Amino acid sequence: MTENASDPRPIPRLIEWATSGSWAPARARPYVPALAILALALAATAISAWAARQAEHQAARDAIAAEAQQLREAIEDVGKAHEVLLRSGASFVNAAGTPTRDTWRRFVKGLDIDREFPGMQGYGFVEIVPADRIAAHEAAQRAAGRPDYRLTPDTPREFYTAIVFLEPDNWRNARAIGFDMSAEAVRREAMDRARDTGAAVLSGLVTLIQETDNDVQPGALLYHPLYEGGVVPSAIEQRRERLRGFVYGAFRLHNLFQRSLAKHSPLTLQRLHVQAFAEDAKPGDPPFFDSASSAATRGGAPAVASDALHIDDLTAVVGGRPWRIRVRATASYTAQLRQSTTYLILATGTLLSLLTSSIAASLAYSSQRAVAAARRLEIEIADRKRAQDEVQLANGELIHRVKNTLTVVAAIATQTSRNSGSVPEFVTAFRDRLVALGRVHDLLRPDPAYSPELRSFTRELLAAYSSGGPAPALTIDGPHLHVPRNEAVLLSLLFNELATNATKYGAWSAPGGVVAVRWTIEAGDAGDADTPADTVVLSWTEQSPRPVAAPQRKGFGTSVLTAIERGLRGRLTVDYRPEGLRAELRFPAPAPRPEARRLPSQPDVPPATSPPSASAEAVSLMTSA
Repeated sequence: MTENASDPRPIPRLIEWATSGSWAPARARPYVPALAILALALAATAISAWAARQAEHQAARDAIAAEAQQLREAIEDVGKAHEVLLRSGASFVNAAGTPTRDTWRRFVKGLDIDREFPGMQGYGFVEIVPADRIAAHEAAQRAAGRPDYRLTPDTPREFYTAIVFLEPDNWRNARAIGFDMSAEAVRREAMDRARDTGAAVLSGLVTLIQETDNDVQPGALLYHPLYEGGVVPSAIEQRRERLRGFVYGAFRLHNLFQRSLAKHSPLTLQRLHVQAFAEDAKPGDPPFFDSASSAATRGGAPAVASDALHIDDLTAVVGGRPWRIRVRATASYTAQLRQSTTYLILATGTLLSLLTSSIAASLAYSSQRAVAAARRLEIEIADRKRAQDEVQLANGELIHRVKNTLTVVAAIATQTSRNSGSVPEFVTAFRDRLVALGRVHDLLRPDPAYSPELRSFTRELLAAYSSGGPAPALTIDGPHLHVPRNEAVLLSLLFNELATNATKYGAWSAPGGVVAVRWTIEAGDAGDADTPADTVVLSWTEQSPRPVAAPQRKGFGTSVLTAIERGLRGRLTVDYRPEGLRAELRFPAPAPRPEARRLPSQPDVPPATSPPSASAEAVSLMTSA
């Protein structure tokens, strides 16, 4: 204990001791990693579930706040739309003069208020009537088709603000015709502010004259002033002197909120419980609009969440009057936001933890049994495999060589016959190619790991073509390079075709010709996975004593060159210049030659299951060319 207390790294030492299994019985030690995996996985599951819970709560709060903000904007947009509507009525009156009952009806009908401005109870015109003109005013209205018209209430005042026209012309709005709005303090205050500001002003809460004993709703009125001359005077005194009336809108507020939000924000009342309060409402006062009340949602109000995640109090300004809007999520929206993945994470994480630890324990148990079984079978398997490999090696190699030889000879005979004009020509070409093929197999050892050095390989292969002249007819130059067996076969076929062509038509067809074989290695982009690290650039350049011309038709030699190009995964270009043919081959540089590893008892032959030799592959490519 004294040593542990002075240890500067107690936690790493504790982890090392717990995972080492030294505290466990010997038979249980292989299962210590499985227990550690289980503990870590359960801890990670718990942390992930807690983080998911917090993230979901925050996302729900953000979603409700965003919905509340959209609601406030929708209410203010509706108010602005009604202000524009009243401004259009004022422009109509200023342009056409004092309207008649018929012209006002036609004007309002063209606005299609029921569809475009849902929730508006009436759209009316208010006329300023001085006290000395009441009798003339009433007589004129009766003569215009209202025999029962009377300005009410008839209490003495300096002037009256009479509702002259109110559309749509229904039984509710008919109750308000002739009413003097200035007789009531809340309406008068809003009209006075509209008169003095020259802008649309919303009144406080009132009970509309249109209301009856059934379905009584709080109301509000939006006023837009009209002045003599059709323009807003610059001074307040002038505005008061030149006031001629108002264009106004009447609203039953439950209908206004319900229908306007249903049009402009149709999902709001399904997601949010909305309450609206007047600007002077005191704590405990009821809202003038409550989306959960039966009057506002006759079709059935969504239940209000008792444990709302978030409550917002916002201020929406309509007609210069602020309303306090309180919103919180409905029970259905709260349930939707709380479709938590926390329990899913807990259940899934626990299941995966148990499954992972069970797999780890199972692997530990299987590993113990496998080690014991492997030790018992190791010697027996090694002996049997050695004997079986020796038998298969001998049989397979015999079959392999015979089949490859027959395939090569058959392909050469077929292609030679297609490109020979006569029997003697066929015999000569066929014999030359068989000799070349024999030379290839003489030069290549029957060892898949054999990798000849390119300089000596080229010299031995072309010696028969270039010897016997008075001067050297072949020059070879290039860096030291070992090529794998398959690439060596393809290069030998390439050299044979080029040498045959040079003997018949090019540099070696007459004394004095020279062939130069050179190669270089270009470094590639090591960071590009699609480009080899290095590229071998091999050129065959002839200096011919007689002019060289391109062949008139493509023969077997061209097919061979095409097949070699594909087999080496490179690009071959041939240029028939007058002074001599020039061919350039670019192909990926072979990897450095690995050291051959052999057992002393193995013969120097390829395994029976080795793939077909490169010569067979090349001939197969020629056949398909």
